[in-house]
Amino acid sequence: MLGDVSSTMDALQEGTTLTEENGNKPQRRMRPCPICSKLSTPEDYPFCSDRCAKIDLNRWFSEGYSIPVVETDDLDDEEFPDRG
Repeated sequence: MLGDVSSTMDALQEGTTLTEENGNKPQRRMRPCPICSKLSTPEDYPFCSDRCAKIDLNRWFSEGYSIPVVETDDLDDEEFPDRG
């Protein structure tokens, strides 16, 4: 009984659902593809197709998902008074 509850809780935290038809195996919910917004497929989750997965991988390789960083080396130390 306790094992059933913990597996159900794990499935809910991962965004999966449990169904009776597949022997209580976790099954992912279809969600919108992050590239084209079509519904995802189980084979290519979280994408809708292999094409969208490759587009996403290319964005990672070309640093399309980088976060800009503010360089602080050129700021004068006089602008920041000592706190101690």
